[in-house]
Amino acid sequence: MGAILALAVSASLLFVGVLWSAMIALGHKHYLFGLGILLFFPTALVYCWCYRDESKEASRFLYPGFVLTTICAVPMWWLSTQLIAVS
Repeated sequence: MGAILALAVSASLLFVGVLWSAMIALGHKHYLFGLGILLFFPTALVYCWCYRDESKEASRFLYPGFVLTTICAVPMWWLSTQLIAVS
């Protein structure tokens, strides 16, 4: 149960970071980045890396959310494949 809660919190951080970086990109008239972020969320990582000064606030949510989601999702995916293989 704790793993699911950790995944939910980390996915929420990631979601907020993606939306915030899209708003920042659109606000600074980087329309292609803004649309790219809304259509394909890893673009937010690229945008926050390229425009570090403009996206400091979004990076505080985006990077930890991405790392924690990856840390939580990969073991859960592996466990689910093991459970399917056993049954």
